[in-house]
Amino acid sequence: MDIQEFKEAIEVATGAALRFKDAEDGGTCNLDSPVIMLPDGIKARDTRDLKDAYGRPLIEKVGGGIWKGWYFVNVPLYGQANRRTKMAEAASKSLEESGIRSSVYYQMD
Repeated sequence: MDIQEFKEAIEVATGAALRFKDAEDGGTCNLDSPVIMLPDGIKARDTRDLKDAYGRPLIEKVGGGIWKGWYFVNVPLYGQANRRTKMAEAASKSLEESGIRSSVYYQMD
């Protein structure tokens, strides 16, 4: 995968997340977010110039422990409960379908 394909996969994932922007938002408050492992051919330094709509880095390192090597993907995530979870899960599924190893980082607030 090259950097352009990577960026396009995240754009498709953004669209998948946005399909749930008006979903019901009851339930536990959370910080659920899609996460990825960088695909072969993509290094973190290759993504430095990729920004989301708000000027934030498109991906950000999750941290250590069991998440070592994983990156948050800054797609739109509206709401704070069920809606956010649905959006994160839709983005993650889309990324997987694009050939990028993805999961959801689930965290209750």
